[in-house]
Amino acid sequence: MACQRQEKLDAAVEAAEDGVRAYPGYAALHNNLATLLALRMDYTGAVEEYRKAVGLDPRLAEAWLDMGLIYFDYLKDRPAAVDAFTRYIALRPDGKTIPEVALALGLPTPLPEATPTPVRAKPRLRRPRSY
Repeated sequence: MACQRQEKLDAAVEAAEDGVRAYPGYAALHNNLATLLALRMDYTGAVEEYRKAVGLDPRLAEAWLDMGLIYFDYLKDRPAAVDAFTRYIALRPDGKTIPEVALALGLPTPLPEATPTPVRAKPRLRRPRSY
């Protein structure tokens, strides 16, 4: 099962690399390739592709976030993570609620939200039918 999954991931990476070769100026393709490389645990390759993606489109917030997560969680490069997260927050201010972002930036870590209790609506009164 794991072998089949790895084969599919390798095929997806190969297809994404073909796309990047065909359209090297398309930031979303670099972002997709980076995500696939990260899934394959090629973190340095993923960061390289994220850098290319944000080089083409600096407004690609997801690339800044994912790059920051890789720097923070896997490469243990806090300054690079802080830089990526700061750029992400500039594009998406609500991103401060992501625990890794808050922790890296020294912000208060958000508490997990309690599951809200569903509000029960008053039962609707049935109208009497007129026959």
